[in-house]
Amino acid sequence: MLAADEDTYFTRALETLGGENLQRRQNAWKQPTRDFNRLMHDAA
Repeated sequence: MLAADEDTYFTRALETLGGENLQRRQNAWKQPTRDFNRLMHDAA
């Protein structure tokens, strides 16, 4: 029983960390993409 609880705890902890990192990565990725799209639009 303890092992299952530990697995759940660590899985939840990893999901939380992964989710925060993923959100940060997506935000960091969106901004340069927006700038790039603006640059391409201005160049067209």
